[in-house]
Amino acid sequence: MSLLHFGTRRFTGGIMAVAIGVGLLQAAVVLAAPPQSTPLAPAPNVISTPLPGVDITVPGAASTIHGDPTAGGTKFATICASCHGNRGTTGIGNPGSNDGTVPTLNPIDPGFLEDSNGDAAIFARELDVFLQHGSRPAGPSPLISMPGFGDQKLLPQSDIADIEAYVMQLNGTFWPDRCPGIMLELANPGPGSRVEPGGYRVQGRATDVRAQQGSGIDRVDFFLDDRDSGGRFIGTTNPRLMPGPSGPTSFQALVSLPKQIGVHDLFAYAHSAVTSQESVISIPIALGIDPGKVFTTPPASLSATCTP
Repeated sequence: MSLLHFGTRRFTGGIMAVAIGVGLLQAAVVLAAPPQSTPLAPAPNVISTPLPGVDITVPGAASTIHGDPTAGGTKFATICASCHGNRGTTGIGNPGSNDGTVPTLNPIDPGFLEDSNGDAAIFARELDVFLQHGSRPAGPSPLISMPGFGDQKLLPQSDIADIEAYVMQLNGTFWPDRCPGIMLELANPGPGSRVEPGGYRVQGRATDVRAQQGSGIDRVDFFLDDRDSGGRFIGTTNPRLMPGPSGPTSFQALVSLPKQIGVHDLFAYAHSAVTSQESVISIPIALGIDPGKVFTTPPASLSATCTP
């Protein structure tokens, strides 16, 4: 394996690991805002020098690739673990930086989690700018800075995407089509949409990838508001008996919405016949009322979720 030189020390492999963590915390410590990459400083080694004219706030192609977290774990162990530790749990020292060490990636800076709120696309974009463009940690003379793996073409975009998917998985976020367990997705209603009381048909997809045959889901239950906080049961379906129009993992259900006018959350609970675990999703709705009167801004909500 080649050695890359930074300052007065040499490091084998773990370049990527250093970079993501070091300096990520500066922007997010107080408000848990999305972390921002910091421009690299000119350096004798060309791979740790910033490319002129590159906008470091713009993610690269890897941010839209649904990477393979399993492959990413192998690449992480080779490239990143020497600095971030096994599974990203321990950071090595970084003299000259304000933090003094390489931050862990497991758990990662809370700014990533709070801003993305489980949305893999947002998480990937915010993580990707560090891998694409590199970053210099805050401090008078940090020994280690992260090179731009994308800008310097040190890794192909597919490898970057796999590593990002693995880091996301370590922090409980998955691309829906890379879910290692129960995937639940609702096609309707949309977040913040108006739904009238009475009969309402819900469609979606649910599958447990561990099933030997079929979807592995034996029922999807629906509640108006959180079941565990006194929500009202409004219907159920068996995907095998009530398949939807979008393939073998799709389902449909006819639910009965009561005349409880106002803002509610439509909860769906997909039950696995393989593990007896559940995957849960909730969609905010305006029940029998104009959404403009109850939502000052369109509510943000995920339409798909993954439960490992």
